[in-house]
Amino acid sequence: MSVLIKGITMPENCLKCPLISCGSAFDDVGFRLGDGRAHDCPLKELPEHHGRLIDANALSGKMLGKWTAYDYEAVATMPTIVEKE
Repeated sequence: MSVLIKGITMPENCLKCPLISCGSAFDDVGFRLGDGRAHDCPLKELPEHHGRLIDANALSGKMLGKWTAYDYEAVATMPTIVEKE
């Protein structure tokens, strides 16, 4: 399960990360502090102007039989903001 931390921006590098002491991102040979984010950094940035994040599958199931094929296609082709886990 992921966690969304509201109110912070993506840090430029690991030195500026508020989670720096929470992981082992610095164990990789060749990674130097301040050069950017570690290649295995788990942080992902949400798009700046995304809309509501909803469960499109649950919506489609709830609307079963009430929507046209166009409606289902419209939902199915919306961009994925956060991948399922």
